[in-house]
Amino acid sequence: MLNKYFKETMDHLGIQGAALAEAVGCSRTNISQIRNGRVNPPIDKFWDLVEACESLCPGFRREFGIKVSGSLFVDADTAVSSADSQDLSKILFAIANKLEKERLTSENTDARSNGENLTLKAG
Repeated sequence: MLNKYFKETMDHLGIQGAALAEAVGCSRTNISQIRNGRVNPPIDKFWDLVEACESLCPGFRREFGIKVSGSLFVDADTAVSSADSQDLSKILFAIANKLEKERLTSENTDARSNGENLTLKAG
C-alpha cells in the first residue's frame, strides 16, 4: 500500500523516477519496481526515498504522510498497535529528536531574549 501512495505522490508532484534514482544512487529500474509494488524495501530504505523526494520537491513528505495516515491509521493508538518493535523504535527516536530540537530552540530563544550568547554543540 505504501508503494501506491508513494507513486501517487511522486506523480502528483511531478518527481521523475530518473531524478530520484540519481538522488539516491540506484537504478531507474529499481525505482520503477518500488513504485509499482514489485519490490518492497526495508522501511529505513523506503524512508531514505521519501527524504530524497522531499529534497527534490519540498512538501513531498507532508503530502505522502497525509495519504498514508488518511488510509492506514485512524488514530495514534491504532498506529502504535499496528507497528512492530522496529517501527516503534524509529517512531520513538523521531519523537525524541523532535522534542530535543524544540528544547534547544526554546533555550536558544530564551538566551537571546536575556541577551546571552548560547552556542549549540553538534551531536
